[in-house]
Amino acid sequence: MNPLFDYLLKSVLWLCSFYVVYHFLLRKETFCKFNRFFLLTGIFASLIMPLIVVYHTIYTTVSVEDPLPVIATIPAIQAEPTMSFREVIQNTAILLYGVCLAYFIIRTAINLTPILKEIRKHQGNDALIHSRTFSSPFSFGKYIFIPESLSEQERELILAHEYTHTNELHYLDLWVTKAVCILQFFNPIAWLYAKAVQENCEFIADHQTFRNTTLKDEYLQLLIKYSVGHHLNPIALHFSFPLIFKRIKIMKQKQSSKLASLKSLMVVPLAGLIMVGFAQTKIVETKTVVKQQKASQPAASKTKVKPSTTQSESPSQQTDSQKATNQKGNETQQAGQDKKGANSVDEVVVVGYGAPETNDQQTSKRSDEVFTVVEELPKFADGPVQAFLAKNIRYPVEAQKNNIQGRVICQFIVETDGSISSVQVIRSIDPLLDAEACRVLYTMPKWIPGKQRGQIVRVKYTLPITFKLNK
Repeated sequence: MNPLFDYLLKSVLWLCSFYVVYHFLLRKETFCKFNRFFLLTGIFASLIMPLIVVYHTIYTTVSVEDPLPVIATIPAIQAEPTMSFREVIQNTAILLYGVCLAYFIIRTAINLTPILKEIRKHQGNDALIHSRTFSSPFSFGKYIFIPESLSEQERELILAHEYTHTNELHYLDLWVTKAVCILQFFNPIAWLYAKAVQENCEFIADHQTFRNTTLKDEYLQLLIKYSVGHHLNPIALHFSFPLIFKRIKIMKQKQSSKLASLKSLMVVPLAGLIMVGFAQTKIVETKTVVKQQKASQPAASKTKVKPSTTQSESPSQQTDSQKATNQKGNETQQAGQDKKGANSVDEVVVVGYGAPETNDQQTSKRSDEVFTVVEELPKFADGPVQAFLAKNIRYPVEAQKNNIQGRVICQFIVETDGSISSVQVIRSIDPLLDAEACRVLYTMPKWIPGKQRGQIVRVKYTLPITFKLNK
């Protein structure tokens, strides 16, 4: 997934989890300051937590043959500039997101313009601005805007309310929430969340004012007076914020128990689900080196020799650690342990009298035996194998987008008829690159098979393929 969309998806889920808990469990409680803390925590979690990557570690054991018979290496396969249909859709979506983002930023700037003009025209060091432009009182930052038509009593009550907003920095809640709404303009929960934040700030200011004033009835009447018929700027905290009856109910409601705040812990399992759901798999490989051995080669063999005055060499593939241990007449007993493995071309020297007469059942090679070292290596029939692979390998688009590169080591068998079989990856980088390497190897035309002692044999071939991204 595109990193931008991945971030936005995680951010949306974090915001939604906090909103669900607030809406269904905390919204009707009267501990508004705790609710403010909870809502702000949700906002910052939606902005920060998507940047934190959680890994799920898997430990695996990988067997690696040693020594590795590297026979051919091709140049690094460079990523070609390709664009899939999926990538076209993603690029289009990013473009549309950018256009919509610009629109909401411009719209917010337009809403700010009249407020900033009033602030620039204001003379004096105080933060109280008597305005003829705005018919409803509100606060923006440290500034309080009130209409000139207010009576002295109304002015006193409204200032008490608005000073609560400025003293407790409620405008920061509003601005941060507005930023989240712009980033998640497509998410209806973000707009509901912003409304909940602003609503809760009004509850705090109402409760503080209602508790400290003796003009309780007058304050309620003032709320009703400014609840209708006034244009509200979405970037400011308005005294006449709607839901007037809910605000009155909260002011008169009995204080909620502190234990009720424990309901906020319900967000923990939701957060855990998000973390686990987006956890990335981290594979830790423990390599086990396995010595290569030939299954068809016994540890000990017996050879009968007729008397002769010549010295002969046996080209059969036994180990050079096999030594003559005793001689009885014309019979030589040989015993040994395979130490060099399947990559060695072995040699046995027998000194005796007469030409060697070998046991065909012991020295002949089975037709299905696979060699790793032969006298004549297999050859790619259609020119250099490097050219074929460079032409036919296609760098996976998904691997390019995720910046995946590295060296994949493949192994296959060149059969006696030149065909390719048993393709496998013995050193993996990523499933995408592994699959592409195996795919192109299976498409290779027939090779010229390898030979050992003049006989066509099956040969194991190892081929590293390097995938490298252009910088």
